[in-house]
Amino acid sequence: MNKSAPIYILAAKRSPIGRLYGALRDIRPDDLGLAVLQQMTDFSVMDLEAIYVGAANQAGEDNRNLGRQLVFLAQWPPHIWGITVNSLCNSGLDACIQAFRALALGEQELVLAGGVESMSRSPFVRLREEDNEVDSTIGWRLTNPYLPAPYAPLSMPETAELLAQKRGISRAEQDAYSHASRARFLKAQTEGAFCKELVPITDRAGQLVLAQDEQARPLPLSLLEKLPPLVKNGQFISLGNAARLGDGAAFLLLAHKQYLDREGGTALAEVLAWKSVAVPPEDMGEAQIIAVQRLLQQEGLSSSEIDFFEFAESFALQGILAEKALALRPEQLNPYGGSLSMGNPLGMGGARIVVSLAHALARHPKAKYAIGASSAGLGLGTAILLKKHVTKSQIEG
Repeated sequence: MNKSAPIYILAAKRSPIGRLYGALRDIRPDDLGLAVLQQMTDFSVMDLEAIYVGAANQAGEDNRNLGRQLVFLAQWPPHIWGITVNSLCNSGLDACIQAFRALALGEQELVLAGGVESMSRSPFVRLREEDNEVDSTIGWRLTNPYLPAPYAPLSMPETAELLAQKRGISRAEQDAYSHASRARFLKAQTEGAFCKELVPITDRAGQLVLAQDEQARPLPLSLLEKLPPLVKNGQFISLGNAARLGDGAAFLLLAHKQYLDREGGTALAEVLAWKSVAVPPEDMGEAQIIAVQRLLQQEGLSSSEIDFFEFAESFALQGILAEKALALRPEQLNPYGGSLSMGNPLGMGGARIVVSLAHALARHPKAKYAIGASSAGLGLGTAILLKKHVTKSQIEG
């Protein structure tokens, strides 16, 4: 077991995800995080003890411990501890896990955890004694030339290309998955599935900037099949079956059982357990699957008992591999679409998954369990298990 005391999600909010250089391009990452936090009103700020923030870039306006900076920007009491976590695409999930551990150990009773990323505002960086500038938006930069050959600095599309070839997952299968993911997302968006989790983003003048996810496009399969590959001479990974970059923020209000018992209130879900694993960097796309398999084994559950899985879809390949490895029913896996449709702000993505799953459990009366998972560059995988929170009055009723 990961923990010794129940941990509850009391509130979960996120911004809409903006496309790269889109509607949120003029919103600083710290202001983007602040906009979401200002809508987390279900608590007394004097009770809040810490904020854990995932951020993958940290080369620009998000460079100086974003968690602590958000305390200052929100004008909260200075006793609130803040920390920033960077594990690339897993940053948002791993920030949540840091918070889970503090709560489980009884170190804290009420905390915020989540992730922020503005990829549109990622700067170019340059070493003092070198002339070349490097784009910090995504991928390797300022790589150590002595990195051992087995750990060559492959880009994420390159790792996906190699893994698709290794596992025999065709371009056609990936394009079809990507098309289905977009259709699921657009249906969910039309039906208002994200209404309770979304926070409209306004600028400092109070003008509305973005109210719903910006990226989704209902591209026909015939067009997806024609989009160019992302890897030179590649056959599997394309602009259509890989997630696009973007901007966004997501946060959860988390409480120890003692706090909920003492202060009252309701919870969206309970955090049951979590698991982190590491695999060879070229197998990055499978890391989240292994994390989920070990999590299920640890908790004595089968994949058939989980109502909702949401796997990060940096590439359609990851969803397909998860579906096959865990023998998932179509309605279990990313039932509302995922990163392929919404976009992939790296530090926010994992936290967004938890936000969406908490609300999915809350709005489905018969649902009981959900698992969220993501993979990150360098071969990291993280997964968490949620359970619907049922109160005593609900059971008796």
